[in-house]
Amino acid sequence: MTSLPAPPADSPCSCSATASADPRFVAWCPECRSNVDPTAGTHTATDARLGRSARRQEAQRAADRAVVERLYAEVSGEAGPRPRRDWAWFTAMTVAGAVHLTTVVLATGSVWLLVTGTFLIRFLGVVGLATAVLLRPRVGRLRRDEWSLNRTEAPHLYGIADRVAAELGVQPIELIRATPEFNASYGKIGLRQRSVLTLGLALWEVLTPQERIALLGHEFGHALNGDTRRGLWLHSASEALTSWYEFTQPDRTSTTGSDLFTMFGHAAAKLLLIIPHKLTGLILLLLHRCTLRTGQRAEYLADDLAARVASSAATRSMLEALVLDESVKHLFQRQTTIH
Repeated sequence: MTSLPAPPADSPCSCSATASADPRFVAWCPECRSNVDPTAGTHTATDARLGRSARRQEAQRAADRAVVERLYAEVSGEAGPRPRRDWAWFTAMTVAGAVHLTTVVLATGSVWLLVTGTFLIRFLGVVGLATAVLLRPRVGRLRRDEWSLNRTEAPHLYGIADRVAAELGVQPIELIRATPEFNASYGKIGLRQRSVLTLGLALWEVLTPQERIALLGHEFGHALNGDTRRGLWLHSASEALTSWYEFTQPDRTSTTGSDLFTMFGHAAAKLLLIIPHKLTGLILLLLHRCTLRTGQRAEYLADDLAARVASSAATRSMLEALVLDESVKHLFQRQTTIH
């Protein structure tokens, strides 16, 4: 049986301390930190650029964390959930107004062309009116589907939802939908702003009874937390902008024919659509930026209302359960495959 070789003796460092000389590792001095990074000074310009990029990203993340923590502190010190009226709010409302005004001008101008124009002008009016109808703001419509539950089918669920809504001072829910997703949402649909609660059964099943109360409190809290993104004015404008963005998206399919006219037509269409497509994307980004903090503030207030009707512990465990989305999906898929 051969014995292992004895480790070499440690060698002295230039600072008179003892530096490790183990051949399995890089020799470095624990006192003066000499040779801790043996590749120091050999980094390329690409490494330096990557390092600067990483530092900028880390600085941006730190700035975002600071903003979120400051926002949480502000929300925690507020007496009640009231909407904010800052520059971001005014900008978002102005952008939404411009979107609605564009639709009105397009529809009105098209009708005027239809009434007063010649045959060719009337054709342009028909095209403009069809475009206005196609890209109009979507306010939604309350439609019952296969996931919808009425009060006769789920009396206990509606009863619990009504009790939570009454505790928060919210109008009773008009429709509950039970979907297979691991999620939940609350919204208002149509010009009458009828309330709809969507409960994902995958999420509902993993929650305890008290956590379910916290979930209902969180969702109903969105009716009180001043989240302007869920209002008719901003939500319909955002939906209209999304329709504009999809409608103006240039065709990415390449032509396989040899017809020069067809190829020229595709190129001209892409050229005409690329500018409004990019412009709409920038407006959507601006609207998202202006409502980002409002949305975060609304989520904090919804969590506070959930803790009020349930408890802090139930709300915390409910929020922790939300991060199990992928794990629950994999579990359900595995059980479905087995059975």
